Amino acid sequence: ALVFARVDQLLEKGSPPEESQAATDKFAMVRQIRSFGAAMAFDGGRMRDTVFVGMPKSSDPANLNRASLSIASKDTFFYAASLVDLRKEMEPETRTPALGWLSGLQRIIESLSANGVTLEEWKSAFASEVALIGSWAPNSQWPSIVSATAVKDTAKANQIVTMITASKSDDFHWRHREKDGAHYYSSNSGLELFSFSPTIALSDRVLVIGPDSGSVEAAMKHSASGSSELAATRNFQNAERAVATPQQAFVYLDPALIYARFDTSLRPLLAMG
Repeated sequence: ALVFARVDQLLEKGSPPEESQAATDKFAMVRQIRSFGAAMAFDGGRMRDTVFVGMPKSSDPANLNRASLSIASKDTFFYAASLVDLRKEMEPETRTPALGWLSGLQRIIESLSANGVTLEEWKSAFASEVALIGSWAPNSQWPSIVSATAVKDTAKANQIVTMITASKSDDFHWRHREKDGAHYYSSNSGLELFSFSPTIALSDRVLVIGPDSGSVEAAMKHSASGSSELAATRNFQNAERAVATPQQAFVYLDPALIYARFDTSLRPLLAMG
């Protein structure tokens, strides 16, 4: 099977003429996609999917190096790394509401602007490459997703994180502790029905943000090892060889692992029903 689409033209023709500029900005990233292609083939009883997305090259001269790959473990089902432009994220009018621990990320962005942290200061402290790593351990009921970026200047990075976590309110404050040479800042989510506790970890190598201290500590531990369990797996190596060398973005997804974990988590509940 083969699918091809010109996404930019579809959006242009499908958008109402009276669409406001604010609504247009919501699709700014999608509008950059010039073409999209996907193919599926059967190979030895297995389905092989290949996806191609054509977008303009980023103005950032940096190349993708997947420095955060060491965080990914054998239980990682999702890994995405991309060069990002934070200019839009630091503009208050372009932010959208977030739920759960993602609201903690929104508060972090708000703290950056509120405390006068400029884009140039952020880029001098941290790399422009950001990664999302989704893992699901066999003994965990639900998966966890953390975000990570490499540290370029430890002193500046520590100053920015300290500035972010200095912000306090009645329903949101940060607690600091140190472990194995890394600084951990944890907070409550403000949602009583959920056990989210957004956590920031900073070492001299990496900044990690996640939904709870356990997942963030696990990510920091894997990062310190310097080697990636995921990169050593056959599934990842086969997927990596199937695509060209990434320069701007790279995404890996393991549906089989997701299904296996869902089956393990939901089977006891179905048996009770």
